[in-house]
Amino acid sequence: GNDGGASVSLDGGASWSSEDNQPTAQIYRINVDDRFPFHMYGAQQDLSTIEVPSATPDWGIDVHDWRTDAQWESGYAVPVPGKPWIVYASGGPMGAIERTDTRTDLKTFLVVWPDENTGRGADELTYRFQWTFPIVASRYGSDTLYIGSQYVMKSVDGGRGWQDISPDLTRNDKQKQQPSGGPLHRDITSVEYYDTVFALAESPLQQGLLWAGTDDGRAWVTKDDGGHWDEVTPPDLPAWSTINVIDPSRFEPGTAFLAAHRYRLDDYAPYIYVTHDYGQHWQKIVSGLPTDTTSFSVRQDWKDPQLLFAGTLSGAWYSDDGGAHWHSLQQNLPHVAVTDLAVVPQQDSLAVATHGRAFWVLDQLQPLRELDPKLRKADAFLHTPGTAWITGGSQDPSALQFNMGENPVNGAEVYYQLKKPLGLGAKLNLAFTDLQGHPIASFSVVGRPAKKHDDDEEKDQDHDADQDAPVLGTDAGMDSFLWDLRYASIGKGDEGVPGPEVLPGRYRVTLTWGGRSQSREFDVKLDPNVHVTDADLKARSDLFLRVQKELVQLGKAAGHITALRTALKGSKAPDAPARLAQLEAIADKLVTPNFEGYLEVLAHPASLQERISSILFGLEGDYTAPPPAYQTLLDDLSAQADTQLQALHAFDDLHVHDPEALIRHHPAVRTGIAQQHQDRD
Repeated sequence: GNDGGASVSLDGGASWSSEDNQPTAQIYRINVDDRFPFHMYGAQQDLSTIEVPSATPDWGIDVHDWRTDAQWESGYAVPVPGKPWIVYASGGPMGAIERTDTRTDLKTFLVVWPDENTGRGADELTYRFQWTFPIVASRYGSDTLYIGSQYVMKSVDGGRGWQDISPDLTRNDKQKQQPSGGPLHRDITSVEYYDTVFALAESPLQQGLLWAGTDDGRAWVTKDDGGHWDEVTPPDLPAWSTINVIDPSRFEPGTAFLAAHRYRLDDYAPYIYVTHDYGQHWQKIVSGLPTDTTSFSVRQDWKDPQLLFAGTLSGAWYSDDGGAHWHSLQQNLPHVAVTDLAVVPQQDSLAVATHGRAFWVLDQLQPLRELDPKLRKADAFLHTPGTAWITGGSQDPSALQFNMGENPVNGAEVYYQLKKPLGLGAKLNLAFTDLQGHPIASFSVVGRPAKKHDDDEEKDQDHDADQDAPVLGTDAGMDSFLWDLRYASIGKGDEGVPGPEVLPGRYRVTLTWGGRSQSREFDVKLDPNVHVTDADLKARSDLFLRVQKELVQLGKAAGHITALRTALKGSKAPDAPARLAQLEAIADKLVTPNFEGYLEVLAHPASLQERISSILFGLEGDYTAPPPAYQTLLDDLSAQADTQLQALHAFDDLHVHDPEALIRHHPAVRTGIAQQHQDRD
């Protein structure tokens, strides 16, 4: 192992892998920006400061999607609100800050007080900056920054000049500021100091309202941007605690949440508090948390003031009653310390920093807001889906095998709960419509016997169902279903023709079971990075639907041709070979045969079915209006297809000898002939 992770040898040490084989980053803090998709920022212990997107247009998040925004291995990395390409990172000696413009990769080193501290005790320094000193990029001015030494300090010119806006907020115990190390050799790296401002936060509701906490257990608040400070330390918070996070409320300016720890003093109890009156009174809120799980972070939801999240030594927790009770949120999160959390409003997500397993993201917080205990008594409950995004990229589980991070799912993820497993023969349906009730897509499942664990399991499957279609879960408890935002496919399996994606707007999903139903509405939005008009999207959708209609018609013709071909090959009529040749001449132009190998495709001219199908590839992944050539080409190919379909109809009418004999032996011919006449009519 080394500072960057662990290397693995499979040949007794003759060769070693790189350290990029498992996610082991120890992230001190997490910050997120306001772009879509959001990026996560944090410093890795002993391995630089990184910026990682929460999603990419590809099938996973690769190392090439990361950025190294600063050389520091600790502290904060903070994007400027509204200007996420400007990133400030703390963690260097003497209050050093690295400013990076990610558009140009231009880096500027800003030193608050350029006095060399190496080898000197904190008691003799002008400013005491900790290894992880906090930095805040103000939402009220793009060049306004706040940092913490023993003072709260402010810059209004992007970090070039600084002003102390508070007195020394710490206990300033000189005995705890002496040089570290022993009598033979000092060990002072100029960043491991005590009695410092360790937590700093700006209210999202009121300019000039700042909260500060120290690593020696004092909490402060100012309502006038540092003009006057009040100490508001919770009375029962033990002295010398480290106040790690203060989270100002998004709903009330006087409300804030505080998380502190004391593990370095052999006290592993959680210390989480809430105030509703600017710190005049505090309430300890730790019920439900293990008594030996150190608390590192607490954050309030952006939508529900009662929904809170906590990061602790034993993982992630949530409370849906303002902190009165806590519940585990671990799910598939690795069992490591969660050092920090960030709520992401624009994507309704929770981003998590861990000490040993890098960044994690929980998508869709709405189900947590609806976890009412009464729901557990209901036979079924449909949760309100979050906003679904029309965007590129996809989630591919194999990304993990290639040392890549997972993308979020692409589509509308619908959560629902069943009190009991779906009964034998009972039907569960999930239907998507517009708000006028026009059907878009529908998915159903019928309750089956308990799964068998033998070779007969396949016999229980519905072989008429499309095996590629998503399946509704039928077990008791919460389940989820991912709708790909497409209109229903027509046909099944390889013969199915997908529908286009729906247009941005508001839609309805309905869960039906046992003669009862529940409906919820949700939004579908276009990736804000895609700049197209509604007319562009409508033109793309209309052309997609027209291509789908053409392909469905050709698919039916292909099935009819197959039935006729089989019948003619089995016919003993003298003219059967000649009629079969006429049929094959039509088929060669109209539909794509079942080639035995991929290379065989190259030896045959593309059929009209194949050429029309290729138009779909040009429509996928591009949201602009289709170029005129697409429409012109489809008009031409459709006309050619009509000519061949008419020839096929004429073949049915004039050249089938003894059709009743064929029908008796091959019923598919009757269906095909009837369908072809119906389509023509």
